[in-house]
Amino acid sequence: MVTFLRAFRFAALPLALVVIHSPHISAQQPVSPRPRAAQLVVEPEPEIRTRIEALLWSPGTFLSADYYRIEMRFGPPVRIDAVVVTAVESGARMTGLRVQVRDEDRARQRENAAYLDLDEIEKFSRGLALMDEMAARWTNREDRRAAELSFTSAGGLRLSTYQSGHPSGRVQKAYLSTGFTDPVTTSFELTELASLKQAVDQALSLLKGK
Repeated sequence: MVTFLRAFRFAALPLALVVIHSPHISAQQPVSPRPRAAQLVVEPEPEIRTRIEALLWSPGTFLSADYYRIEMRFGPPVRIDAVVVTAVESGARMTGLRVQVRDEDRARQRENAAYLDLDEIEKFSRGLALMDEMAARWTNREDRRAAELSFTSAGGLRLSTYQSGHPSGRVQKAYLSTGFTDPVTTSFELTELASLKQAVDQALSLLKGK
């Protein structure tokens, strides 16, 4: 009889284990969700619109890039650099201008740059001269609700001067931005256009001597 009870005890143990791990019981336990597959984030490649940028971002090319800071004691809060890029092995060479603009909204703390090829720098200089001349003719006695003059480069640099109506007179302002999508913009006074042109002409003269 004792032997039979011992045998029954050992035979019941696997049965108890089966009941504990039965599908009915385990189904009531929380099921951990399957881990989601990691999403691959692909950064969009910069859109190249100028010849100097095309050389700067040439894959598999050993490059030498020299930047010359153009000092501007007066004028809008921007940074201007004359740029000379050389492909060391092939000798291909491009010159241009880099204009960096910082968002005037300090909370955003954004900065962006736009490039101009050498021939575009000359167009930009002429545009600045015309803009300064034409904006100087704006008066508070005009019946136009608003007026705007603008210049946009192939690489996304945009300069505009704007005059709008106001109950107490006319509001006149200049804006400089970089980037076609979500541009970074800063504003300045129309009287600073001349200082900006001087800086651009200085960079142009430097590059022609390189």
